[in-house]
Amino acid sequence: MKEETFVVNGMTCASCVINVEKAVNHLDGVEKATVNLTTEKMTVEYQGEPLSPEAISKAVADAGYEAVVYNPDTAKSQEEREGDKLQLIRKRLFWSSVFTPASFISAMGSQGLTTGTCICFT
Repeated sequence: MKEETFVVNGMTCASCVINVEKAVNHLDGVEKATVNLTTEKMTVEYQGEPLSPEAISKAVADAGYEAVVYNPDTAKSQEEREGDKLQLIRKRLFWSSVFTPASFISAMGSQGLTTGTCICFT
């Protein structure tokens, strides 16, 4: 019997946890898979030979999430992962604030507005 811990990315709710657990528990050779949403970690007890950590990661990927074998020496802390997520959100916010006005003006231009027309919001 082997036990492996994975870091699972992309989960946001209890339904995500259930989806990941179902995906892994349906693999042949898996005895038990438990997922902790708070720590974003999954512990899997499995038989070994017919099953590999890569196969488990693929099952999680097929369910729509990302799983990486947890290595305490190289793993990012939960704070670092949350910082990465926050940085991604800031980047998306910046680019959406850049392109939203252009998209709005472009869409309004196709409605018969001409250059110099004032768009008033009341």
